[in-house]
Amino acid sequence: MRSDSLALRQVDPAFKSPDGSVTSQVFKPMPEKDQGLLSAYNSELISPTKAYTHFTETRGGRSAGVLGVEVAEVNELGLQVREDPSEFNEHAVVDMAHLSKGQVDRPAKAMRAAAVKRGWLHQP
Repeated sequence: MRSDSLALRQVDPAFKSPDGSVTSQVFKPMPEKDQGLLSAYNSELISPTKAYTHFTETRGGRSAGVLGVEVAEVNELGLQVREDPSEFNEHAVVDMAHLSKGQVDRPAKAMRAAAVKRGWLHQP
């Protein structure tokens, strides 16, 4: 993926408050299922709106909208974004597998800050 491409993240409604703010949990892999790989959509292959539709209608997920973080922003945190078409063609992951649970907080907060600064890319 190019450095200016976005890793598009679906925002679980549980991680969004009524005022529209989101928690850094949006950018943390779920320990029990993700094995340190934060699932995302590759903006080179799909738009935020189509990613939302794919996630909610095709995959049956719940999403309050789509935020994105640039590959370059992720790389600055010592992490990598890579394509992972094993689940579906537009799938990508932010690899955090080498981090302990406690080490995930700092990059998750930084990615949240960058994404919030960029703003919502899609909201229903």
